[in-house]
Amino acid sequence: MRMKTLFAFCTALAVVAGVLIAAPLGAAPVSQEQAKTAVRNYLARTPSPLDAKVGRGGVRHARTFGRGASAFHVVALEGGGFVVTSADTELSPIIAIS
Repeated sequence: MRMKTLFAFCTALAVVAGVLIAAPLGAAPVSQEQAKTAVRNYLARTPSPLDAKVGRGGVRHARTFGRGASAFHVVALEGGGFVVTSADTELSPIIAIS
């Protein structure tokens, strides 16, 4: 029984170590066009997030702020409001909505 526990622990440790090592390698940059597409798709699925009336006319433009791991896009919406999106694929695409 003790050998099974040790084997399970080692297996779990190897999986966690593999995920932690591979996670940063899997992130890819997200362009402004990809950010705008993500916002369009999100608003098509969720037209009134948290009952907010945002972006009734679609996407107006996007700007990128920061560099590297701390970068993000701000996508302005026609009709008011904006969406903050991730600039890499490691994070969830939609970070904030106003």
